Amino acid sequence: MADFSAWEAYKAITVQDANVDGNLTDFRCLVVLDEDADIGGRSQANGEDWRFTLSDGTTQLPHEIESVTIAGGLASGNIWVKVPSIAASGGASIRIYYGNDGAGDGQDAANVYDANFLMSHHMVDDTTSTILDSTGNDNDGTKKGANEPVEAAGVIHQGQDFDGSDDHIFILNSKAGGHDFTALSDSISISAWINADAFPNPANPTEWIVDNTVIELRIQGGAGVNKVPFSFGINNDKVSLGVSSDHTTEDERVTAATTLSTGIDYQIGFSISGDDWILYRNGVSDGSGTFSTATGNRSVGVTLCNMIMGMRTGNTGNSANNAFDGLIDELSISDVTRAPEWFKFHYHNVTSGELTFGAEVVQAGFVPYPHVPGMTGGIAV
Repeated sequence: MADFSAWEAYKAITVQDANVDGNLTDFRCLVVLDEDADIGGRSQANGEDWRFTLSDGTTQLPHEIESVTIAGGLASGNIWVKVPSIAASGGASIRIYYGNDGAGDGQDAANVYDANFLMSHHMVDDTTSTILDSTGNDNDGTKKGANEPVEAAGVIHQGQDFDGSDDHIFILNSKAGGHDFTALSDSISISAWINADAFPNPANPTEWIVDNTVIELRIQGGAGVNKVPFSFGINNDKVSLGVSSDHTTEDERVTAATTLSTGIDYQIGFSISGDDWILYRNGVSDGSGTFSTATGNRSVGVTLCNMIMGMRTGNTGNSANNAFDGLIDELSISDVTRAPEWFKFHYHNVTSGELTFGAEVVQAGFVPYPHVPGMTGGIAV
């Protein structure tokens, strides 16, 4: 039980249930602040004193600040909060506490993500050549080179803009075992946000290859050796997933129903359960079925393997063809079959918030004061 009596104020936040089709557990919820004068007038410069709790005011929730700007007494930011339960009937109620000049940074990014997240990338530069995994699993990314791809304004905050030629990011590079994908089974989910500049359609004689690769995991080797647990992206302007058991006869590619357009933000994703698959576009199913050829376990074991964003991988582990042209943002992989309600609420949470904020509640021992730009700290009584 945490004590936040030393914080000047809090606001209640209601997670609405309108787009919660089933109960969600340990959901990483996006909280967006948009020039909030109450929070901005009392907070530390980078939100170090922000704390999130359940409605009881004592059960602290892990949070991660993806972006924050506090200027002129106004607070804006994107914060991910792990909410233990969001009910299909009733949603959830949480609080944000703020206004404590003596508090240290309260972020706990790794614990925002449930144990099934293998990686989650906000696609923000750590350096011009690297991006970081927020889950604590250290599945960080290394770019082809500095600013290849380049950081650009994203769907949520920042993303990576791939040139459609040779930009790519390695997550695994000729890695043999000792990583989170070694024992990947037949339950997989991926979610990503994209905004494409173009959808080139090269000829793909091999059935598991997609035209424009968002991310691919592949065992390193040639025909009869390669195994592709997933090659995910766009094929013929539609969300598509390719899989292969041996890179020869057991190849399969499935494609969604809806044609996408360039210059538009889309949430895309897929889930696999056994040999059953669902493709997602903007939080809803856009095609489903059962693999008939490339079936069975998706594990790469301890064999040399590669995982790359923005292009597919070659037989020897190098980047190959089928590049993605455009922005990729907020890409996550889970070793569980995420439910349809998970994809739906994530989409609506990002695009429309699904949150309402209550009025500021000033705590005992502090009094309200006018919001003066640049002023922080409360007035004790």
